[in-house]
Amino acid sequence: MLKALFLLTCYIWFASGATQCSVDLQKNFNKRSPLLLEQKGSTYPLQIPDGSKFQWRVGSGVLIGCSDASNTIHKVRDHSARISCERNQEFTLRNKKYQFSQLDCVAPVTSSIQSQNISCAGGLGTLFNIGFEVKGLPFVKYFQSCYNVQDASAIYTEHEIFGRSIDLAQRSGDHSFKTGGLASKVRFSEVYLVASQKDRLEKLLGSETEAKKYMSSTFLAKGHLTPDRDALLDTWAAATYFYINAAPEWQVVNTGNWKRVENAARKRAETLADTIIVFTGVYDVLQLPDVNRTMVPITLTDKSEIAVPKWFWKILHHTKSDSAIAFVTLNNPFASTKEYLCKNICNMHGWDQQEFGDLSRGLTYCCTVKELRSVIQSIPVSADAKNVLKFG
Repeated sequence: MLKALFLLTCYIWFASGATQCSVDLQKNFNKRSPLLLEQKGSTYPLQIPDGSKFQWRVGSGVLIGCSDASNTIHKVRDHSARISCERNQEFTLRNKKYQFSQLDCVAPVTSSIQSQNISCAGGLGTLFNIGFEVKGLPFVKYFQSCYNVQDASAIYTEHEIFGRSIDLAQRSGDHSFKTGGLASKVRFSEVYLVASQKDRLEKLLGSETEAKKYMSSTFLAKGHLTPDRDALLDTWAAATYFYINAAPEWQVVNTGNWKRVENAARKRAETLADTIIVFTGVYDVLQLPDVNRTMVPITLTDKSEIAVPKWFWKILHHTKSDSAIAFVTLNNPFASTKEYLCKNICNMHGWDQQEFGDLSRGLTYCCTVKELRSVIQSIPVSADAKNVLKFG
């Protein structure tokens, strides 16, 4: 009888989840919650949840850290520490028990950028890691950017969408773009102002009337390459708000077909319930006609920095199936004719949407990675795949 009671008690204990610790993406994180890190050799990547929760077995350890480099864990005033799972949301830190909510950082977690001093895009850019700086640990990368410092223009980024968790992510709050200490003579916050864009277009196109043709109904937004909504936590989402991760994109395109591409990427990762590697970039410079009908390249500064891309592209790569698909969006809602860089295969693989053909929302189509790279040679070789990634 006692044995049966003991076994029943053990069953209830296991079934109730008391044998593990669990922290929920949507419920248990705030701006001062620490980063959850893994140790893989000499690197400390961000831990990835399974579904809506981070979970650990009783007695297992997890490394927590606070960023930036001056930030510390409130209870111990150290930049990082290893905690041990007790049960539910209770952890042991240096022989004392704390609820996860008590293990906050002294200040909100912030993100930063780190140059890799490695060239990319055939020497056109430099690789930067975007993520978190925890004192005493190597830089914690969230995603990577290939950036042309001289022209102050993004080329492409690489990040991941975690399909098992993306639909359960903590929704991001309000964030502002920042330079992150990147050395540049460009005043990004000023040149992106609508008034500055109007002045710049007037100068480039030769008249206020010509500029109004484009600025009367839309403006050039700071278009994310790696989207904030691909992040699982708000602190991760905030890391996408660097100018190194943005390019001028007409707002009607940004909220039109480009948004549809981003939504489709998240949906495919979710249905796969797996990780998708995402490469996102720009190509060529948008040209508009001036008062003399001469085509003029559009940039946001007098020194031709921050080029307005003619094209945005995004590649979804699923490693397990060795498959990929490339999307291309025309960043010109004023175009009167359709233009293609490669054969449109959207309808052949389930990706087609009726709105994709709408020029006023940014003409959008799909290609194989191989064919797109024959035109855009800056696309990383690691984006290649043997098969085409289907939507369903």
